[in-house]
Amino acid sequence: MSRDTKLTRVVTKASLAAAALYFVLAIAAGKSLDGIRNRPWLSAAIVTVVLGGPLAAAAAWVFRVLQRDYSRREAAAAAISYVVFAPIAVAVGLLVALVPGSYADLALGPPFGFIGSLVGFLFVVVALSVLICLLAVRFARSR
Repeated sequence: MSRDTKLTRVVTKASLAAAALYFVLAIAAGKSLDGIRNRPWLSAAIVTVVLGGPLAAAAAWVFRVLQRDYSRREAAAAAISYVVFAPIAVAVGLLVALVPGSYADLALGPPFGFIGSLVGFLFVVVALSVLICLLAVRFARSR
């Protein structure tokens, strides 16, 4: 297996795991934020963990796994670029997910609109994350 294929597999797994963890933490935080309205510091701490936790865990995992096949500098470049650009990929994915969701809703009915949006969102997030990490590793390799 080539090194670029390994990088693509690792970043894809990290992106999907982070998206699943975001989903679980968002549901848990939504339920827990209802009872603590009078303590804003606790709400801020929960939101920080929900937003930063999955991203930090995924980046640490990317760095650890890529160190087996890449130099420390290349693995660090991939992990740092993932942490920096993953929120941008999520924002773009949220905007673009409406397109496949709308087409699936029109073609197959309302239950498939959500599935189309979810698939579109995951595709955009994974594609952008992999592209950015590949570019970062190529740039680190050329220096």
